[in-house]
Amino acid sequence: MIYCFVCKDAPHAAEIRKRELERHLAHIKEVVDHIRVAGPVPAESGGYQGSIIMIEADSGEQAQALFDQDPYAQTDMWESVEMFPFSAVAGTWVGGIAWDKKS
Repeated sequence: MIYCFVCKDAPHAAEIRKRELERHLAHIKEVVDHIRVAGPVPAESGGYQGSIIMIEADSGEQAQALFDQDPYAQTDMWESVEMFPFSAVAGTWVGGIAWDKKS
């Protein structure tokens, strides 16, 4: 199952992003086999307004544990974080339209 984490930056997030970037990237390298897609959400005015991280895991608890190990998650960088189960069924990243594929 894929779990999508939608993280909205706190007003002071830019400082934390800069300070924790190297540790954050090292963590992503450690768990990259569980990451389906991840990255910052650019703000139209420059900088960033949040992050989206999609983690593949056996359970929501496992996905949450992997997320919680991220140095960014261990700070108050994000004003809010929501986790949702996610089913990828259409688009170029999933090879077209899943329901049209023959078994």
